[in-house]
Amino acid sequence: MGVVIGTLLINLIIHSYSVSYVEKMTYYHRMIKNYFEPSLYAFVQIVIFRFGIAVFLTMFSRMAGSTLVYYPFVIFVGIAFGYTLGMLSNCYGIVGIVLMLLYLFPHSFIYTFLFLLVSRKNISQKSGMFDKNWGEYIVMFLALLLGCWAESVVNPMVLKIFLKKFL
Repeated sequence: MGVVIGTLLINLIIHSYSVSYVEKMTYYHRMIKNYFEPSLYAFVQIVIFRFGIAVFLTMFSRMAGSTLVYYPFVIFVGIAFGYTLGMLSNCYGIVGIVLMLLYLFPHSFIYTFLFLLVSRKNISQKSGMFDKNWGEYIVMFLALLLGCWAESVVNPMVLKIFLKKFL
């Protein structure tokens, strides 16, 4: 649902501002191609951001006693995905769709696994207290760190290679 809303939103907007969006996308990809490098600073920023989201969602799902608090988050991510996918496909066609998949590679696979693991943990444990089994929490934290590393190191390298070859 969120992907559809995001795609419709960008299709409504892009017809009014198409030249500026194409220019912004071209500038952004030129910047990534020439200046975007893996760094410790990016890793730290991503860890703080992703850990904040994880703590926020886990805290509210525990307080609510339900995973219903995940739905607005998933819809928001879907809208952002649809918006970006619509913009890239309008600017670059099929190459834009491939580029969108590369934006998500490989960290989104790790984050999806982590999201499902946290959801399963919160569904199986309805009370507001955390259990004493710290092994699963350590695995979740390590998966979060692995995803952050992939997002800050692997993803920029993959994007640079693709952008230099195709854009």
